Amino acid sequence: MMLLPGILYTLTGLILFFESHTFYETLGYIYGPFSEHFIKDGGLAFLSSGILLGLSHFIKRARHSLQWAGLLFLNLHALFHIWILLRHHGNHSIPLELVLNILPPFVLSLFVWKNNKDGK
Repeated sequence: MMLLPGILYTLTGLILFFESHTFYETLGYIYGPFSEHFIKDGGLAFLSSGILLGLSHFIKRARHSLQWAGLLFLNLHALFHIWILLRHHGNHSIPLELVLNILPPFVLSLFVWKNNKDGK
């Protein structure tokens, strides 16, 4: 069930890493001045999360550990964006933040928690 999110986060990481300027021109301007280093760091974090989530689809004996490891950065990143919104920092769109940064990791975490609780 984490294969699709794994693929999407892996692609996000690759885009951030290899197309830093394209990302910035599309969405990055919301977050302040361009910093290739910062964007590439974020790309590697998303890439790592995506790979771990994707691997959880194939390595059944470590499924839940891989899922939680993959979700760690994503949830911390979401909390950081909530903090940004609460401080009214920058030109942030609440709907955009919810759809792109906040809700996906929280929904995936609820899914993993429920499936772990049910022993799946």
